[in-house]
Amino acid sequence: MPVTERRAARKREILEATRSLFDERGVRDAQIEDIARAVGINRAIIYRHFSGKEELFAQTLVGYLRGSTRPWRRPTTRPPTQKSG
Repeated sequence: MPVTERRAARKREILEATRSLFDERGVRDAQIEDIARAVGINRAIIYRHFSGKEELFAQTLVGYLRGSTRPWRRPTTRPPTQKSG
């Protein structure tokens, strides 16, 4: 596998582990060391791909938004009608 493909695969692994830990523990409690351990690498490798936790958060958020299956819609100004029984 070429270096660029390996690098992209590693980055995806890191982001998947980040998302999982953020979901499980929250952003504040998920540490870079925990993310590295989940991937089976040391923290220096994470810093080779990302500048820090803020960038991991931003990239994870982008992933959440891209993965959203519900289309964004404007809220309606009137409440839905209810059928009386």
